[in-house]
Amino acid sequence: MHSSENCFIYFIKIHLLAVYLVFILFLEHGYRPFLNISHLKLPTMKTLENCKKAVLTLIGVLVAIVIYAQDRPSPAANATGEINGATITVNYSSPAVKDRVIWGGLVPYDKVWRAGANEATTFETSKAIKVEGKDLPAGKYGFFTIPGQGEWTIIFNTVSDQWGSSSYDQSKDALRVNVKPVKIDQMNERLSYVVSDNSVALRWEKLEVPVSIK
Repeated sequence: MHSSENCFIYFIKIHLLAVYLVFILFLEHGYRPFLNISHLKLPTMKTLENCKKAVLTLIGVLVAIVIYAQDRPSPAANATGEINGATITVNYSSPAVKDRVIWGGLVPYDKVWRAGANEATTFETSKAIKVEGKDLPAGKYGFFTIPGQGEWTIIFNTVSDQWGSSSYDQSKDALRVNVKPVKIDQMNERLSYVVSDNSVALRWEKLEVPVSIK
């Protein structure tokens, strides 16, 4: 499981445990130990029963969230590294091949793609950099691609928080560059990104798409 997903699940489990402990104390001791102000009007039994139902419902929701996060088909992942003094971070979801035709099939050619799954992939740089020789200011960007059989368009969009590519707006692009995909021998079942000394590369199935960064 990837680090960002682990943090999310840990956060949910802590809250689930806290709710559970309060609920147990409530069942064992009732509401009176929690109230030391005698003039307050105490809740009725019907109110207490409704509270118990609400707590149980909340526990059920939190459990469902944890199960969903653990079994997510395309788990969250990230890649980070330093290039020429700039910290580069790519956040994405990692789909699997699962015996499917990826390029020209699951991922169509000549259409904008989120470059991952679920939420749009994001690309963040702590300093201004050059991408394929073109300037990109420091900031966080939505990272999209337009796959082609011989050439890919790499897109850095100023809207970083969006679901998939359905709301992608070309007018908000900060930069577009063209790169060449490279066929590789190694099979990559899950999509991943790699930040090296001078590039960021997308790898999935038997294809690598390197993007030069300086």
